[in-house]
Amino acid sequence: MGTREWEALFDDITENDYGYFLGSIICINSATDAINAPKFEVVDGQQRLTTLSLFLASLYTILNDYKNDLDEDQLSDILQLKRKIVLKKTQSDIRVVPQVQGSNRDDYLGLLSKIGLIPKRPIPKFSGLRRIEK
Repeated sequence: MGTREWEALFDDITENDYGYFLGSIICINSATDAINAPKFEVVDGQQRLTTLSLFLASLYTILNDYKNDLDEDQLSDILQLKRKIVLKKTQSDIRVVPQVQGSNRDDYLGLLSKIGLIPKRPIPKFSGLRRIEK
Protein backbone atom coordinates (compact mmCIF):
# COMPACT_ATOMS: atom_id res chain seq x y z
CA MET A 1 0.00 0.00 0.00
CA GLY A 2 1.48 3.31 -1.05
CA THR A 3 0.84 6.96 -0.21
CA ARG A 4 -2.03 7.19 -2.69
CA GLU A 5 -3.83 4.23 -1.09
CA TRP A 6 -3.25 5.60 2.44
CA GLU A 7 -4.72 8.93 1.38
CA ALA A 8 -7.72 7.21 -0.21
CA LEU A 9 -8.30 5.19 2.98
CA PHE A 10 -8.02 8.29 5.16
CA ASP A 11 -10.43 10.17 2.88
CA ASP A 12 -12.87 7.25 2.99
CA ILE A 13 -12.80 7.27 6.79
CA THR A 14 -13.00 11.02 7.32
CA GLU A 15 -15.26 12.14 4.49
CA ASN A 16 -18.08 9.63 4.88
CA ASP A 17 -20.88 9.20 7.37
CA TYR A 18 -20.59 7.13 10.53
CA GLY A 19 -20.96 3.46 9.67
CA TYR A 20 -19.41 3.80 6.20
CA PHE A 21 -18.76 0.36 4.67
CA LEU A 22 -15.03 -0.27 4.11
CA GLY A 23 -15.52 -3.73 2.64
CA SER A 24 -16.19 -7.30 3.70
CA ILE A 25 -13.99 -9.30 6.02
CA ILE A 26 -14.52 -13.05 5.84
CA CYS A 27 -13.38 -15.13 8.80
CA ILE A 28 -13.44 -18.69 10.05
CA ASN A 29 -13.93 -19.24 13.78
CA SER A 30 -10.87 -21.24 14.82
CA ALA A 31 -11.25 -20.85 18.59
CA THR A 32 -11.15 -23.81 20.92
CA ASP A 33 -12.67 -21.70 23.70
CA ALA A 34 -14.97 -19.20 21.98
CA ILE A 35 -16.11 -17.56 25.23
CA ASN A 36 -12.75 -16.81 26.85
CA ALA A 37 -10.49 -16.71 23.81
CA PRO A 38 -12.31 -15.99 20.54
CA LYS A 39 -10.03 -16.46 17.55
CA PHE A 40 -10.83 -15.92 13.91
CA GLU A 41 -8.74 -16.80 10.89
CA VAL A 42 -9.16 -14.19 8.18
CA VAL A 43 -9.96 -15.66 4.79
CA ASP A 44 -10.46 -12.32 3.04
CA GLY A 45 -9.58 -8.87 4.39
CA GLN A 46 -6.18 -9.47 6.04
CA GLN A 47 -4.53 -6.53 4.28
CA ARG A 48 -7.44 -4.23 5.15
CA LEU A 49 -7.36 -5.25 8.83
CA THR A 50 -3.59 -4.86 9.03
CA THR A 51 -3.75 -1.47 7.33
CA LEU A 52 -6.49 -0.24 9.65
CA SER A 53 -4.55 -1.43 12.71
CA LEU A 54 -1.44 0.37 11.41
CA PHE A 55 -3.59 3.48 10.98
CA LEU A 56 -4.72 3.18 14.62
CA ALA A 57 -1.10 2.63 15.70
CA SER A 58 -0.10 5.83 13.86
CA LEU A 59 -2.85 7.77 15.62
CA TYR A 60 -1.72 6.31 18.95
CA THR A 61 1.87 7.38 18.29
CA ILE A 62 0.92 10.95 17.38
CA LEU A 63 -1.44 11.39 20.32
CA ASN A 64 0.99 9.77 22.74
CA ASP A 65 3.67 12.28 21.70
CA TYR A 66 1.38 15.04 23.01
CA LYS A 67 0.10 13.24 26.12
CA ASN A 68 1.47 15.92 28.46
CA ASP A 69 -0.85 18.45 26.79
CA LEU A 70 -3.99 16.31 27.04
CA ASP A 71 -6.72 16.26 29.66
CA GLU A 72 -7.90 13.17 31.54
CA ASP A 73 -10.59 12.27 28.99
CA GLN A 74 -8.14 12.54 26.10
CA LEU A 75 -5.62 10.36 27.94
CA SER A 76 -8.39 7.80 28.40
CA ASP A 77 -9.02 7.96 24.66
CA ILE A 78 -5.35 7.10 24.01
CA LEU A 79 -5.68 4.05 26.26
CA GLN A 80 -8.86 2.99 24.47
CA LEU A 81 -7.05 3.38 21.16
CA LYS A 82 -4.31 1.08 22.45
CA ARG A 83 -6.97 -1.48 23.42
CA LYS A 84 -8.13 -1.57 19.79
CA ILE A 85 -4.67 -2.96 18.93
CA VAL A 86 -3.51 -4.85 22.05
CA LEU A 87 -5.64 -6.98 24.38
CA LYS A 88 -5.87 -5.60 27.91
CA LYS A 89 -5.34 -8.83 29.82
CA THR A 90 -1.85 -9.63 28.53
CA GLN A 91 -0.36 -6.34 27.27
CA SER A 92 1.31 -8.29 24.46
CA ASP A 93 -1.47 -10.20 22.66
CA ILE A 94 -2.40 -8.27 19.56
CA ARG A 95 -5.84 -8.28 17.99
CA VAL A 96 -4.65 -8.54 14.38
CA VAL A 97 -1.94 -11.10 13.65
CA PRO A 98 -0.61 -10.74 10.10
CA GLN A 99 0.44 -13.75 8.09
CA VAL A 100 4.01 -14.96 8.44
CA GLN A 101 4.87 -14.66 4.75
CA GLY A 102 7.29 -11.94 3.67
CA SER A 103 8.26 -11.13 7.28
CA ASN A 104 4.88 -9.41 7.72
CA ARG A 105 4.23 -10.71 11.23
CA ASP A 106 7.75 -9.99 12.52
CA ASP A 107 7.75 -6.51 10.96
CA TYR A 108 4.31 -5.76 12.45
CA LEU A 109 5.33 -6.93 15.93
CA GLY A 110 8.62 -5.04 15.67
CA LEU A 111 6.80 -1.85 14.76
CA LEU A 112 4.29 -2.20 17.62
CA SER A 113 7.22 -2.79 19.96
CA LYS A 114 9.11 0.22 18.59
CA ILE A 115 6.19 2.57 19.27
CA GLY A 116 5.60 1.13 22.73
CA LEU A 117 2.34 -0.74 22.22
CA ILE A 118 3.80 -4.12 23.16
CA PRO A 119 6.88 -5.09 25.21
CA LYS A 120 10.29 -4.63 23.62
CA ARG A 121 11.36 -7.19 21.07
CA PRO A 122 14.07 -7.24 18.41
CA ILE A 123 13.38 -5.19 15.30
CA PRO A 124 13.69 -7.46 12.25
CA LYS A 125 16.59 -6.81 9.93
CA PHE A 126 15.62 -4.61 6.96
CA SER A 127 12.08 -4.02 8.31
CA GLY A 128 12.38 -0.32 7.46
CA LEU A 129 12.64 -1.26 3.80
CA ARG A 130 9.41 -3.27 3.75
CA ARG A 131 5.81 -2.04 3.52
CA ILE A 132 4.65 -2.42 7.11
CA GLU A 133 7.18 0.02 8.55
CA LYS A 134 6.92 2.39 5.62
